Amino acid sequence: MTTGLEIYYGDILVGVFGLTSQADYYIEYAEGWQQHGFPVSVHLPLSQARHEGRQVEYFIENLLPEAELRQAIARRHGISENNYFSMMQAIGRDCAGAFSLGGAQSAGRYEQLDTPQLRELLQSLPQYPLAVNRQGASFSLAGAQNKIPLHKRGTVFELPLAGAASNCIIKTPMQHARHSVLNELFCMQLAQRVLGDVANTEYLFLDDVSSLVVHRYDRVIEGHQLKRIPQEDFCQLSALPSRLKYESEGGPGFSECARIIRTYCSIPARELLRMLKWSVFNLCIGNMDAHAKNLSVLTSGTQKNLAPFYDLISTLYYEEFSQELAMSIGGRRNPDKIGSTQWLRFAEDIGLPVAIVLQQVRYVINRTIDALPLTAEALMAKLPHTAFIADLKKFILNRCILVQRKLQ
Repeated sequence: MTTGLEIYYGDILVGVFGLTSQADYYIEYAEGWQQHGFPVSVHLPLSQARHEGRQVEYFIENLLPEAELRQAIARRHGISENNYFSMMQAIGRDCAGAFSLGGAQSAGRYEQLDTPQLRELLQSLPQYPLAVNRQGASFSLAGAQNKIPLHKRGTVFELPLAGAASNCIIKTPMQHARHSVLNELFCMQLAQRVLGDVANTEYLFLDDVSSLVVHRYDRVIEGHQLKRIPQEDFCQLSALPSRLKYESEGGPGFSECARIIRTYCSIPARELLRMLKWSVFNLCIGNMDAHAKNLSVLTSGTQKNLAPFYDLISTLYYEEFSQELAMSIGGRRNPDKIGSTQWLRFAEDIGLPVAIVLQQVRYVINRTIDALPLTAEALMAKLPHTAFIADLKKFILNRCILVQRKLQ
């Protein structure tokens, strides 16, 4: 006996995700999709109608929430957190990337939220992650932070139901991280000036609830319809489960990430430079939690490129978080001891000329230093907690000076 959950791309049937009587996960392509569609994953080619085993399991598992968030959702639905089929039955209608599990996109609808309703929804996330208490709410996001996908129409937020597509993600403050929303907003908008291709963000203040609105890059308006865009993160591309997203636990390091870029990106040299700049920027701001699931390959037409960067935050600002880099640079994870020797080894690891790597390292450091005052001024002019913004600016400036000094 088999159980199946239909996979859709918009309103087009892609195939079925299921669990066999032997408890093996499978994806089986619909005949029409196999003839005219595209693979749901690079590891699940259309040349084979049915796929089973770990490749399917890891692709699906990486779409799910992680850690305590996954456990809380499983408890709420009365299912096992390790039964990915049951999890997708419950929350798979709006996932990262192109595909919806359980129904066609046109079957969905939106529920408009007024300000009190939005505030109540955000305040309830610790108790009801991903709005699991709402009838028709079914969406899945990777990560362990409280957040929720919504649809923003002008200035109005709407709750997507029954498979309707979201176009933004609202992230609420992290526990034990003072002003985490402002921290991430500052770092993301700083990155806009330094790196360029970064997910758009804005600050949402609802009386006592401050949140970060992240506009989804895997959604685009086509005609009058919101279209989902294919993407895979670097754990999916490495065929690894999300629990191995950290290099120290067996996940991808920069050498593996460079291999992925060379294998799957349309213009590898350009994307390797983008990854290099991303690594330098994370070191400058003190983002110790930049791991493999923070990198994705996005498909746009016939082009495959690194997705806009996201989840940029100065975790080193807080003593409660790890003080070591999630991905080592030149074999070293201590962010205060990354010097020219480590960047030389980094150049070897990703296969770029040393001169180019050192040039780009200096470029990102200088750009970050130059962009700090502009970013701080822009945010302090319209947001509260200006003392925190000023302190974070000073912290990042000192980090940049340290990183710069270590190059000499």
